[in-house]
Amino acid sequence: MLTINSLSDSSGSYLLSDPAREVGDLFGGPQPGRWVGRSAQHHGLVGDVEPKALSLILSGRIPGGTLEPGAHQRRSAYDLVFAAPKPVSVLMASPSEAVARQVVLGHEVAVEAAMDYVEDRSAGIRRASERGERTWLHVNGVVAARFTHGTSRSGDPHLHSHVLLANRARGEDGRFGALDGLALRAHARAADAIYLSALRSEMSRRLEVVFQRGSDGVIRIMGVSDADCIAFSGRSEEVRRGVIGRPLKTSRSRSEALGIWEERKRRAPLLEDAPRFDRSARHVDEHRAGALLYGRPLLARHVVESVAMAATAGISAEAIATVLAQSGSALGRGIAEVELSSNVVPTWRALKELGPRPTDRTQLTEWFEEAGRYRDLTSRYRSPIARGR
Repeated sequence: MLTINSLSDSSGSYLLSDPAREVGDLFGGPQPGRWVGRSAQHHGLVGDVEPKALSLILSGRIPGGTLEPGAHQRRSAYDLVFAAPKPVSVLMASPSEAVARQVVLGHEVAVEAAMDYVEDRSAGIRRASERGERTWLHVNGVVAARFTHGTSRSGDPHLHSHVLLANRARGEDGRFGALDGLALRAHARAADAIYLSALRSEMSRRLEVVFQRGSDGVIRIMGVSDADCIAFSGRSEEVRRGVIGRPLKTSRSRSEALGIWEERKRRAPLLEDAPRFDRSARHVDEHRAGALLYGRPLLARHVVESVAMAATAGISAEAIATVLAQSGSALGRGIAEVELSSNVVPTWRALKELGPRPTDRTQLTEWFEEAGRYRDLTSRYRSPIARGR
């Protein structure tokens, strides 16, 4: 799940002060955060995040440069929080360090896929002309710092990454400006869908995890019980009891956290899992994809969300791009995306003839080629009366 919060603090002290030992112990030491974003590389910001450089970036400056922050820029950054579903966090809480490491690495790959989407589709600035008109400009990459944590404030296993997205970027016109928060939030559901889909794909590839749909439509992991998920959802229980406020987060080593998690698991309630249903790991659930598009304008961000969420075992961002390419028209960026051609959505006749769309990119390309031949063939033999309807 992706949430977006606005930040005014320019120090980043909250994240810099958290060593995330529950994750760091898996990789031999503290996790200081990593620079991400295409513009970060352009400015030489690679590898571990240094406090001084982060403070400069969040203040609207560039290390070694003379750029000053805008006088009216109230936000220093946007905090994009990518949180893994509870069954994935339960896997990270496994006593096996090998398993836990693969879960964390897969999660970070999925975060990168979502951030690529954010940079490509929603990162932009709005310019005001002398006439008072406002135009939207795409930016040449963003500067961000990623911090990965493994626990919640209540001590539950809770794999998530904070991506501090600096509220300062260079537009296509070469000038710097503040990011358009409305565009970021407009694409949040699509970015979240890409993250979750890429995460499922990584878990399937790295650990051969099998995903299933629950009777409520929620995706679960075979072998991870509902009881374990409830046992590791202490914060949710606090909210249900009406506990107000945010408890102080305690820094614990992974071994200390494992002891607490084992005790919570031992005290888990005895209950049967809700009904689960196997779904194809190689195809898109077309009924679900269609339902997610129903009643919404056919915009690129909605198509991305529908395909990513309908792929039970995940689908790559490259494969989703193959789907979007079927529209044959410009997609637009930010909020002002253009409505796509209906070609991007397969007809029921094509689905009946060819089956659901594959999630493998190569097979998906072949599927669309075959669907095009089928469409041309059927349109050629339709009667003039039918063609006029």
